[in-house]
Amino acid sequence: MFALNTRLNATADTSPLGSETAAVVIDILRASSTMVHALQAGAKEIIPALTVEQAMEWSDHLNSDQCLLAGERHGTLIEGFDLDNSPRSFTKERVLGKSIIFTTTNGTRALMMTEMCAGTYIGAFSNLTALAKHLVTIDVPITLLCAGTDGNISMEDCLFAGALADTLVKLAPGRYALDDASTMARRFYQHQKEEANGVLETLKASRGGKNLLELGFSEDVLACSRIDLFDIVPHWDATTNTVKLITTGEAYDGAGI
Repeated sequence: MFALNTRLNATADTSPLGSETAAVVIDILRASSTMVHALQAGAKEIIPALTVEQAMEWSDHLNSDQCLLAGERHGTLIEGFDLDNSPRSFTKERVLGKSIIFTTTNGTRALMMTEMCAGTYIGAFSNLTALAKHLVTIDVPITLLCAGTDGNISMEDCLFAGALADTLVKLAPGRYALDDASTMARRFYQHQKEEANGVLETLKASRGGKNLLELGFSEDVLACSRIDLFDIVPHWDATTNTVKLITTGEAYDGAGI
């Protein structure tokens, strides 16, 4: 049996994770959702940067024809950048074959906390089942790392952590021992999914969702709520600082889901 732990607020608890666990980075509104959409649209790789200055410096050293600057600060496009943090901006026409240098307010910071982990994966509702099917093939404990926002817990991140915990337990009964945070997140998800349009309505009611609605990004909230759009699993390689799609072996057969 493997431990399934959830850290509900990475912006408050910034201590790095260790090599004894694999990690799933969760920033539903919008960084992790956007990274999944970008790779599904054919981006070659995503290169996360902590700061705007770092992203621009790296861009100066890469082939401008094969590289795009993307990200946000306070929810909006950074001046001089090619793309924002909207999953809908990362279309095949814009990103196919391109390297995306990507910086966001919370998501990329959470990613860097997993540098020592046995593996780091990107989670979103859009790749929920594909991710879970891969995770059950990994023989190490798993930590679900919710990015949070400016030191506060993000309701949407907790909801996805609960959805992933619930899916893992159903895929592999008896495989995981859930900590209290994972259990609470799972029960939160189970309750919300019973409501009409429960995932979408929870995202809209969250602090991050309300902020996006005020900024005119209602379609982004909708896009981030959609479940199992893609059958892909993004993985961050800390040695190369790139997020790419993994090449999987034989996948779990899904018995019990």
